[in-house]
Amino acid sequence: MGADVSRQGSVANARVNVRGGPTSLFWLAPNPLRSRLAAIPIKVPFHSIIGNRGIDEEADRSDGIVAYRSSHLERAESEKIVPAGHNLVSNPTTVAEIKRILEENIVGLGKSDRCRPANSRGSTDDQYDFSCK
Repeated sequence: MGADVSRQGSVANARVNVRGGPTSLFWLAPNPLRSRLAAIPIKVPFHSIIGNRGIDEEADRSDGIVAYRSSHLERAESEKIVPAGHNLVSNPTTVAEIKRILEENIVGLGKSDRCRPANSRGSTDDQYDFSCK
């Protein structure tokens, strides 16, 4: 089966993996539902962490898989460009940025008038379990 897929080079032939689930190639095929979902504005705060291999010109920078112009989202609370390829989740700069974002949000939740700890008994067991109205 693998030889068939690579020989024909068709996205349609690579839509199912060995376990029967969709592959990443499935999501590359045109899909009207995905296009409509992508057009819906994001209504919650979000951050972007984007890889950049550093070998492309500024306008064409990329993580090797996704171009910056496709990764960049307007209205992000922050955007961090990490000198890494597409698989940047274990990169120390990425980990530090995720930690910074989480800590910023935890502190922000504690100061918000709308958010209070869900555990009203004051226990520290669930110190980061917040309920926002």
